[in-house]
This record gives sequence, structure tokens and C-alpha cells, in this order.
Amino acid sequence: MTGMSKQRFSRPELIGAAAATLGDAEVAAYIADRDSDTARALASTVGRGISVASYGAVGDGTTDDTAAIQSALDAGGDASTITLVPGASYRLTGSLVTHIWQRIEGASAQYGTGSTAPAELIFDVSGSTVGIRARSYTYLKDLLIRGPGDAVGTCVGVQMYDGTSNALSLDNVSVNDWATGADLNGVYYGLFIRPEFRRNATGMRITSSLNISIYNPQINSSRAGGTPGVGIDGAARPLSIFGGSIEQFQSGIKVFHSETLNLFGVYFETTLAAANVRGVDSPSLINTTINAYGCYVYTPNVTTWIEQRGGTGRVLNAHGNSFIAGASSANVTGSAAYRFSAGHGVDISGDNWVRVETALTSYTGFDGGALPYPGVRVEIPIGYAGAFTAPGTVLDGKLPLRPVESKTVTVAGVVIINPAFGNTELTLKANATSMNLESVGIHRQELSLTVIQDATGGRTYAYPSNFRFAGGAAPSNTTANTRTTVSMRYDGVVNRWFEVSRAVAVPTG
Repeated sequence: MTGMSKQRFSRPELIGAAAATLGDAEVAAYIADRDSDTARALASTVGRGISVASYGAVGDGTTDDTAAIQSALDAGGDASTITLVPGASYRLTGSLVTHIWQRIEGASAQYGTGSTAPAELIFDVSGSTVGIRARSYTYLKDLLIRGPGDAVGTCVGVQMYDGTSNALSLDNVSVNDWATGADLNGVYYGLFIRPEFRRNATGMRITSSLNISIYNPQINSSRAGGTPGVGIDGAARPLSIFGGSIEQFQSGIKVFHSETLNLFGVYFETTLAAANVRGVDSPSLINTTINAYGCYVYTPNVTTWIEQRGGTGRVLNAHGNSFIAGASSANVTGSAAYRFSAGHGVDISGDNWVRVETALTSYTGFDGGALPYPGVRVEIPIGYAGAFTAPGTVLDGKLPLRPVESKTVTVAGVVIINPAFGNTELTLKANATSMNLESVGIHRQELSLTVIQDATGGRTYAYPSNFRFAGGAAPSNTTANTRTTVSMRYDGVVNRWFEVSRAVAVPTG
């Protein structure tokens, strides 16, 4: 420090630049020489990065600190660390834009970090303002990011800015009071450690992202006035949540097509009355996989915990989850722990139902039928008090004996066949002018269709338009008291069912 005068560091804008080159020993010597406010400010930056106080940020909750903090961000540039003063409340009237690999670090009192006063960013904004526009590899740590309220425009707390599909990390950060807390579009390797999202209409919105991991979150999406919002809207390939809680929601998680959602020991609860409340809601699109292991579900006002609706290529694996409702708690009529449509790969086992004091209406709901479909295995838990089937029963749609759909045609017309059953028997007492399939098949799914002529015979019938037969000729038999069976396999690439085998005019007697 020899030859350096105190005068050189009396200007705040020089502090950040000097801190990048000075060592602890030099700063200590300077402080020993002159215990000035400037020296202490300089010392606070060594090893910690650039303090926003060095660029004029006041942090009194009233002064507009937007320009000062942005100046600190710009001065630091790529791969820098910007620090906030503990206990300061920075009022901002516009967006902050980070740089690549930039780290913003404060001090947060959340999650029991002791008596350290929080560092707050309080955004006094409206319209569609974004609080922090994050470039690739932005890392936010120990911050409280407070918005103008969940019903103020379409404001977003944290949003990726450059769209280059790179990482974003939040560590011990609270994002509260926004229309959307965090908006991730095209983010690779998102890492969220102990994040908190409270009082947001939507806690997180995730689109076209990969490898998003969330550890021990606190997501409470109760909006102003007690209106439940959405905890997480969208998903990633994959989105994995480890522990933590999702509470007071209309939809805890909405997960869409071509995604994978992994839940490990997550707590779900909502006591706010609303229609169609779901812990995990998977709308009728394609190729969604949901894996839930060891989760804890408090059931009051939860219509359905996990729902896989419609579409094709859906997978649901749920194992070892626990359900509980208080003795005085009422559940929504028609509720179920799980609900799914035909044609899904479903494996549910090992759940704890004993502590459900006020039983849900049903443990599982099968849309379109009372029996499990092919590819479905459900182990009814001990303690289940509903009427669907006895506790301890295993319903296994993977068994060779698949459910049979039986139909009888008494009036000439169109016949609808549900391919999810695997076997369909059609007894003709009148002509079947045409056959249609109720739903699209699953790639490589097999379907056996048997047409039975009554004692009169002569009944004509036409196969579904996307059936393709060996040699190009469909088997046609009108002999009385006989049955004709064709076995078909579905090719989802071309949306066609191709003949595997046939047995024509087999006597019924």
C-alpha cells in the first residue's frame, strides 16, 4: 500500500475497482493508518465482491436505488460478485439486469440463519415489469425479492433474460408477492436450494427447460384474500423436487406434455376451499411421466392428489406415499388420491392410508371404467375404507387375462370400441354399419376384436378405417352361431392397426 494516499480511495466509485486488486494485508495497513469510513467500506468488499453501497445505494426502503444497484452490476460485469448490506431495504422502480456468471449476494433471515437482518429488494413496479432479468449463469443468494402484489399486472420476480438456455441458480432466496415468482424459459441446469415462493399467483413457470432441481422449497401459493394460486406451472425434462412443501394451492403443480416430474418426500397441503383442487394436475396432452415417492399428503379440500388425464404415452409411478386428514376435516365430494385415464402405464403401491381419519371418496379413479386397464397395477392400501375394493387387493392390468369389453348391437348403426380394454366382444343382432375407436392406441398396443353372429346370422359389419389386414382383405363372416376374431397391433408412427392373426367362422356351440 506504500505510496497510496487516502485521497485515492475517498471516491466511492473507486472502491469496487480497488477491491479487485488489493489484498487483506494492504487493506489492514490502510485501516491502521486511517480508520476512515472509506477504508471500512473498502475492507467490506475484499473477498466479497463489490458492495452496492459503493455506488450510492442507500437501502432505506424509500430512496430509489435502481440506478445505483444497476451501476454496481455493470461495474462488476461478467463473473463478478455484487453484495447487499445486511438489514438494508432497497426500493426499486424498474428492472435490474445481471451479467453472465454474475452473483448477487445479500443476507437473509429465512430458514433460521440467526439474527442476521435480511437484505431486501423491494420492487415498486406495475404492468409487466420484471424484477431481475437474469443472464446466463446468474446466481442469487440470501435475498428477499418482494414484488408489488400478486394481482398487480403480470409482473415477474426473476426471469431469464438472454434466452441462451443456460443455468440459473437461487440459493436461500425468497420471491414473494408477484403475479409470477420465477419465469424459466429455455433454462438448462436450473438449481434452486431452499427457495421460498409466497403469495404469488403462480410461484414458478417453467417452459422448454432441462434438468431443473429444487431442494427443500417452501411454496405457499395462497394469494391475497385467501385465493389459492398455482405452485409450479409447467415442467422440465426432468423437474425434480426433493423434500420441502407445496401449500395453499389451486394446483400444486401443473405438468404438461413431453415432461418428467420427480417428487421425493414432498409435503402437500391446502385447506383453502376451491373447486377441483389438485396436488399434481397433468392435462390431456401426451408423454408425461410422474414419479412420486414417499410424499406426505394432507387431504382436506384436495379433490385429487395426482391426476393424469387423457392423451397417450402417460406414466404414473407412485410408491410409499402417506395420506392424512384431520378428524374434523371434510374432503371434497368425488375426491380421489389418484385419477387417470385408460392406456397409461400406472404402478401404485405401498401407500399409507391408515391415518386418513376422514376417508377420501375413493383411493383411485379410473376414467371410463371400474376395472384397471392394461399396464395398470394398483395395490389398494390397508386402511382404505371405500367401496371400490377390499384393502390389500392388487389390481393388476398386466396379467394375461385382460378386461373384456362386451357390446351387443340390437339396432343397426355405428359401434364405438374402447381399445384400452384389449379385448372386445361384439355380438351382432343387427348390422354394425361401421366401427370407430374411442381413443388413440399406444404404440405397439394389441387389441383382440371378436365379432359374434347370433342365431339368425347374416349380420354385416365394417372394421375401423385404420385397420390394415393381411393381403389387404378383411375377414368377413356372416354365418349364424359363429365368431370371427382378429388380433391387431398398433403402430403409433403411422396411426394404423395391423393384423397379427385371425380365426374366421369358429362355431360358438
